[in-house]
Amino acid sequence: MKFSCLQEHLNKGLNQVSHLASKNVSLPILNNVLISCEKGIIKLSATNLEMGINTIVRGKVDEAGKITVPAKTLADHINLLPDEKIELTSQENNLLVKSKSTQTTIRGQSADEFPVIPVVEQKISHAVKAKDFKKSIGQVVYAVAQDESRPEISGVYIKIKSGRATIVATDSYRLAEKKTQLAKPNEHDVEAIIPTRTIQELARIVYDDANNLEMYFSDNQVMFVCEGVELISRIIEGQYPDYRQIIPQDYKTVAKFSCDEMIKAVKSAALFSKTGINDVNLKFNAKAGRIMVSSANTQLGESTTEIRAEITGEENVTVFNHRYLLDGLANLDTSQGALSLIDGSNPGTLTPKDLDDFLYIIMPIKQ
Repeated sequence: MKFSCLQEHLNKGLNQVSHLASKNVSLPILNNVLISCEKGIIKLSATNLEMGINTIVRGKVDEAGKITVPAKTLADHINLLPDEKIELTSQENNLLVKSKSTQTTIRGQSADEFPVIPVVEQKISHAVKAKDFKKSIGQVVYAVAQDESRPEISGVYIKIKSGRATIVATDSYRLAEKKTQLAKPNEHDVEAIIPTRTIQELARIVYDDANNLEMYFSDNQVMFVCEGVELISRIIEGQYPDYRQIIPQDYKTVAKFSCDEMIKAVKSAALFSKTGINDVNLKFNAKAGRIMVSSANTQLGESTTEIRAEITGEENVTVFNHRYLLDGLANLDTSQGALSLIDGSNPGTLTPKDLDDFLYIIMPIKQ
């Protein structure tokens, strides 16, 4: 194998794939990046067996072939080279890297030992604007269950229907749902549970200036394609809970407020919340148009902050975990929010004011 390319292009490709190669004692080949030159194309690949990533590097192929080398070693070395043309040649199981002033040999392993990355048929494409989708997954992924004893909620649920992608995450204490339009709607509906690590990796490799992100689904695999980068992952088996059942249809109190004011009030009250409970109390005074955010701790003291609000309906009181409440407020992506309640025993619904593309359900702390 022999090829040449600019340091800039190889460095970018290695940054995209080497992150997936992790320290694996039982299977050292997983620490490597696979470099393959076939049909004039330079491709870099890495896998951790749960997901795989491929990216194309611009350059000139002089001789076809394959080799694997330690991903971190190669990435760190290429990163230190000047931005100029470099030549890479495989000699048995070694990779020779040449620049104008440097010649380096990196010991590798045969490509025959590298695990096969699954191929997902690129037949039916579901395309979304890359920047919008990256932002959308960021608005929900924090709510995924960390405990994998319930696999069906240990990933992010994606449902594509009627030209719209709905992205959901829950840990049974709170739930986040974000809706985004497809860039190229089609008649094929799909739903799948994607592992959290895959979603996090996807967010890392999608650049803000990227155009469209395309998704391809098979029975047990999904492939995301963006700007020449392919991310392939398994799909979590199981049925996602019918979360729509827990979303209240009628409310007794609806309060609209400034997100900045609410966040500051909750953070202030949180300083005096009970350890391990993280409780903050919200009292809604419809007549005065005020929400009182408070917390008390026998060891530390107490705090109450009043914020202005446009409240319709009844007086109401509820108690939330301040961490969960702040997560929802931080991801409304708007200056004005709305919190809707039945009472202190039922979940509250947090949404952007006058928008319906984001929904955050939070279970109350029952006193």
